[in-house]
This record gives sequence, structure tokens and C-alpha cells, in this order.
Amino acid sequence: MFTFYNKLKLMTGDRALSNLPHELKMKNVSKPMVISEKMEAYPPFYKAIKNAFDNDKIKINSIVVYTENTANIDTINEFVEEYKICDADCIIVVGRDAVISVAKMVKLAIEQGVKDVKSLKNICQSKVHVPLFVVPVFYGSGDEGKGYARCYDDRDSYNFVSPSLIPDAVILDSSMSFKPSRVVTASSIMYALSSAIIAYTNKNSNIMARTTAMSAIELLCNSIHNSEFKKRMNMFANDIATSVVVSGIALNQVENDDLATISNIVSQHIEVPYSKVYSMLFPHYYELIIDKDDIYYMEVLLPIIGEERYVLTPVNKRAEEVVFNVRQFINYLKDVTDFRYNLSDYGMRRDDIKILADKIASKGVDYDLVMTTLERTF
Repeated sequence: MFTFYNKLKLMTGDRALSNLPHELKMKNVSKPMVISEKMEAYPPFYKAIKNAFDNDKIKINSIVVYTENTANIDTINEFVEEYKICDADCIIVVGRDAVISVAKMVKLAIEQGVKDVKSLKNICQSKVHVPLFVVPVFYGSGDEGKGYARCYDDRDSYNFVSPSLIPDAVILDSSMSFKPSRVVTASSIMYALSSAIIAYTNKNSNIMARTTAMSAIELLCNSIHNSEFKKRMNMFANDIATSVVVSGIALNQVENDDLATISNIVSQHIEVPYSKVYSMLFPHYYELIIDKDDIYYMEVLLPIIGEERYVLTPVNKRAEEVVFNVRQFINYLKDVTDFRYNLSDYGMRRDDIKILADKIASKGVDYDLVMTTLERTF
């Protein structure tokens, strides 16, 4: 038995944002609140949002600007009060990882009727539904479509996982995205690939997770195979962004993603974005967990290996081929983008490994798996 949460609508394209007013009307929204990442610094984004509502009866009820780099609990609580004061009935978030988590937490707090995020207890029970529409301005963060959010105070971090955190829609409008650098593109590609493979091979995976994950992998591989990666990667930015969101949707279907637990704690320690840490740890982690008797591990990279080569490879050698091709894929990204996937390149010290391993193991992840994964990043 499994449950498939797929309420999210994904809209992509050059004018995807123009569909937003219609989607709001379908939800009977009339007073949306916009939570934006430094909107005043990015006039094109503000103009695009404003144009989407021109000549329409829907008016933006309030705009609040988030200026921090992490989802700070105090600010979330302030936005909750602002939502109530302006009597909003929907949240539109424009930004990157941190501000997306902020919007998700505001939504959750409003739905449960709490004044302080720390008061959230049973995250599966809500009094009302607050529609949430996510407009990323930096593709490939991976959190857009997930039922997951993280926030911080001065002493600790708080992670929330719930179907209630899955947005009603993600709008990937190419006019709202930064033009990515080659390294950022490589990181996003690796994150999409990592997330999709983990969703496909997770011990709690189901047919929906595997189908969605394979869609993400095939979309990603087709984008790369159809491009001259060095010169024209920007042309395929939207496909890459879509594959990242789809891989995140696949991850919504599984539980106990140990790599996510490891990445979250390491990310906080070395102050490198979570999605990038996840991408860097994946090849080391994946080689440790691959089960040579489990066909899921062997077939998941079929689009990369190629059908003919896959068929001609003896069954007892396919697992090795999968690992080999993961490495080849990473080396390819390194060659054309200078993508780095060793934590030591980002200030991680060997002395940190045991400290982090102890902390991660306390969350239920196998200690030896953590130690070996982190040791291989040097």
C-alpha cells in the first residue's frame, strides 16, 4: 500500500507566469500576499509579477521582502502576523531556497492557527488551506516542489516534512530566472540526477516514485544529449529546472532519505547550500549503498548508459556499469564546468568528520555509512 501526493501543478515556459491569475481564480483567491526575495533589487521580477496581474480583478494585497540568507524563525513569525493583518487568502513566493522555506512555514503556521513556528506540533492537521504558489528566480534549488522546509533560530534548525508543505503550483518562467553559470548548471544537473536516483532506489519507493523519477532522469539526459553543453547550456535551462522539480516531486513519495539527513547537517556546518552538498555527497554515498542483487539500482541509469550497451552487459556486471557511468557523468561535468564534488574543496576538515558522524548517527543514520561517505570526500 502507498499514498501518492501529487497535488502540485507544474507550469513551465517563457510566459508561464501569465497563467498565475487564472490559477488564483480557480482557487477563489482575491487578496494574495507576495513574499519576495529582495524584490526591490530585481526590478524585472517585480515588473513581471505586476504585469501578470494587469487588467485583472485580482490585486496584490501585500508585499513583504525577505533579506536574509536563511529561513529565520523570527521573520517567519512577523510574516504570519502580516498575513493576518492584511487579511490575505493566498501566498505567492518569489525567490530562492530560503524564501521558499519561509513561505512554506508561514503557510503551515496560518493553517494551524499558531503565532509562533515553534508551536507547530502535529504538522498533518490543518484548520484551513492556504494556497501557495512558488515562482523560483534561481532554477535548480530542488526545494520548490517538495513537502519539506527548514528554518533556523540562533540555537538550532528545525526541519518539517508534510504533504501540507507541497505547493499548489510551481511556475518556472524563464523570464524570472537568473542566467546560470556553467558550475551552477552542473550542480543543478547533479542534484536532479541524485534526487531522482535516490527516489527510484529508496527502500520505501513505490511505482509512482519510480515513474516520476525516471521521467526526471530521461528529461535531464535528453537535455544534455541534445545540447552542445559547453556553448548552449542556457538554452536548456528550463528543461534542467523542470527535471529538478520533477525529481523533488519523486522524493515526496519516499521516506527515510539518509542522504538528505547527512546533507542537511553537513550543509549547516560548512555553510554551503543544501542542494550542492547533496550533489557532492551523492556519488560517494551511492557507491556504498548500491546492491548488486537489486535491479532498481541497475536499471535507473539506463538513459545514460544507453539501451544497447545495457542489454549487452552481463547482469552480474550491470551494477559496476552503473557506478562507472555515474563517475563518467560527474567527470564529464567536471571537464566542461569545473564542477567540484569533494567537501574538502569547501573547507571541510578531517577533524570534522567524526563530530559530524556522531551528530548524524544520532538522527538514525548508520554511523559507518556516514563515516565512510564523508571520508571519501577528500
